[in-house]
Amino acid sequence: AVDRHIGENMKIGLGYNFTNFNDDLSNTDGDAEGWFINLVGKY
Repeated sequence: AVDRHIGENMKIGLGYNFTNFNDDLSNTDGDAEGWFINLVGKY
């Protein structure tokens, strides 16, 4: 993943998942590879 800080309280990232991990428990096909966006805020 590549992250970019936006101000002091936020960062956004873009990455690619090369593994079979998936936090969606309804997805049981074992193929969770793909792009993702990560947005993090802090206070």
